[in-house]
Amino acid sequence: MSSILFLILMTILWVINIKYTPKKISFYGYKTKRSMKNNQTWNYANKTANSLFGISILVSFLIYFVLFLIEIPASKIVDIIFVTFTILSILVVPITEYLLYNKYYRDK
Repeated sequence: MSSILFLILMTILWVINIKYTPKKISFYGYKTKRSMKNNQTWNYANKTANSLFGISILVSFLIYFVLFLIEIPASKIVDIIFVTFTILSILVVPITEYLLYNKYYRDK
């Protein structure tokens, strides 16, 4: 039960982040040296990171429901979901940086 509550909380935070993503470089958002070069890279990086984070949540929900349907014990589901979500969330950064590099910096 705690893993589904965790995923619901992450979904709420994701929706809030999408709704209130800053349009100009500010104190919050996807902040790396490359993403803060200008407003165009800032907007692209934030949009990309938000999309990837949403995919992480969706994949975690799908894994949760599959594990629930095949009757894995709840304690194992919690562990699997937290590890899965953590790994997927960490992957948001290198994937976003790769896409940002390919779009804006590759030919320079």
